[in-house]
Order: sequence, then C-alpha cells, then structure tokens
Amino acid sequence: MSYGLINWDARASLMMVIISFSAGLFACCMFCHGELVKRKPHPRFLTSFYIMLSAGGALGGIIVGLAAPTLFSGYYELPASLAICAVLLFIVHIRRRWYNLVGSALVVGVMLSCVYYIYSYQQTARAMVRNFYGMLRVNEYDKGEEIETRRLVHGAITHGVQFVDPELRHDPIAYYAPVSGVGMAIKHLRKPSMRVGVVGLGAGTVAAYAESGDIFRFYEINPLVEKLAREEFTYLSDCRGTVEIILGDARLSLEKEKGQQYDLLVVDAFSGDSIPAHLLTTQALELYFRHLRPDGILALHISNAHLDLEPIVEKLGITLDKHITLISSEEDEAEEIYSSAWVLLTSKPHSR
Repeated sequence: MSYGLINWDARASLMMVIISFSAGLFACCMFCHGELVKRKPHPRFLTSFYIMLSAGGALGGIIVGLAAPTLFSGYYELPASLAICAVLLFIVHIRRRWYNLVGSALVVGVMLSCVYYIYSYQQTARAMVRNFYGMLRVNEYDKGEEIETRRLVHGAITHGVQFVDPELRHDPIAYYAPVSGVGMAIKHLRKPSMRVGVVGLGAGTVAAYAESGDIFRFYEINPLVEKLAREEFTYLSDCRGTVEIILGDARLSLEKEKGQQYDLLVVDAFSGDSIPAHLLTTQALELYFRHLRPDGILALHISNAHLDLEPIVEKLGITLDKHITLISSEEDEAEEIYSSAWVLLTSKPHSR
C-alpha cells in the first residue's frame, strides 16, 4: 500500500488498486483484531472490554469523518494509519529476535513512503483546501525557470488548467480547447447574446469563450471550487460576458428554476473516478432539455480513466429520441490540450 501511494496515479489499473489496497486493509485489520482477541480479558471484564471496542470504533469514525477534513489539508489519514499500524506491528513483535531487522525495515520503509507521499502532495501546491466534498489543490508547473501553468486538481483529477503568461491566460485549454466538443459546440452556436449553462465550475475555463453580451451561468456544489476559481485563476475575472454562479446541487437548482432557454448546456461532472450518477439519468436529461432552446445543444463531458460512459449516454439519447454526436479530440502536450471525449445531444440534427 505504501508503494502504491507514491507510485500510482489516477491512470493506474483500477483492478490493481482495489485488490492491493483491499488485501492490505484486510491484513492490517486481521493483525489488529488478532491482537485484540489475544488480549481479551477474563469474562468478568468483557462488558467494559466491548464498550472500549465500541468507543474506539466511534472515535475512529469521528476522526475520519470530522477531524481529518478539518485538520488535514490533504488525504493524510491513510499514510498516517499505515505508519501507526507498522509501529504497532513492530512493538508487538519487538521481543522476537528474528523480527527486529525485518520489523525495523518495515517501519522505516513505511515511514519514508508516507513522508514522501505528503511531501509530493505539497511540492507543487500553491494552495490546498479540503472539505466534505474532498481535497482541492492548485498546482503550479514550471518550464525552465518560469511558472508556465496553474492547475486545479480534485483528488487525482485535473479540473482546469490555465497559462500564467498574461498573453496566453485567456486561452481555453485542457479538456476545453477549441478542438474539443464544447469548443466546437460554442463555435457552431456563436451568435450575439448567447446564454450558456455549465454544470461544474472547475477553474472556470468555459468562461473564456464568452463575448460581450453573453451570459454564462455556472452551477457548482462545492463552495471551495468557487473560492479557488476566483482567487487562483482569472478566467472568471477576465470574462468578457456576464458570469453567474449558482451554489448547490445542479439538478436541484435546475429543478427549482424556470426554463432558462440556454443555447448551450454543458454538463462537466463525469471526468472523475466517482461520478454523480443522478446527473446522468433519463429524468436528468429531460430536465436539461427543458432548459434548452429548441435548437440548443446539450454537451456532456464523458472523459474518464476508468468508466466507459459512451454507451450509457447513447442509450439515454435513443430513449429520448435525440440526435447524438460523439467528438473525441487528441492530446497536444505542447499546447496543454488534453485528449477528451464529449457527447453533443440535440432535439434535431443541425444542418451545419
């Protein structure tokens, strides 16, 4: 598990990660439970013994659910737990001569891995924040001696990139370049005073497409995302149109609103290893089209390292009798353009 922490990223085999960490968790739990069984007291003390076990479980839940997100700016409870478990294992077996060398090597190895894991998280981080919705980092990457790009990262997934250079910072890049599905949809629909809705703010990259008179309305559930998008990136402040940000669950917000008559509705909530499934149902798509103009486009960002969402979206489109277009774009590392997959849905085929 320590090796995986420092070597596996978001593109590592999901099966390998699940098997390795599940097996490691099982081994750690069996060790701890085994020691508890070995130390189980006389039956007359079992009541207090089990009360202590229950209190320990409750305390662990409080630490992970409340204390860790408040005290830690990153996901540090896992490496901390591994380090503690390794130390306990060493203490339990310290009297066994054969274990002194092996145990010492285990403790040192785990400790170094955990320290490196925490260091690597903070090495390029300009800002790190965490709340109920997870951990957010703003990383800076240099080219030579100058900072070239700034990235918003949620867990292990990039949710927006911006050039730091004032002459380039207006360019939409990463998954939102002009060759991407959303870039092509905006180019196709371009007209004065466009209305665009975006589910998922990220770094606010889509706002780079706004022209004077346009309204770009973002729906974002995590208030920390808005905070970082405004403080660490300039897409929102540089936007030539009007930017509106609605905090809260996008589906609930859309359900409460009257028809917005959007020319384009962008749903960018599926580019992670854990997707909000309620945003990708028949009822959700019906809600999206209720807020679109008759000739409007629904753009779904389905890039994903582990899940193939194309068949799901295709079946939803067929069910709702919509025209479906898949647009895949290739990576251009020099221009900071990521490979992406977008699905565009319309109520009728466009002539252009």
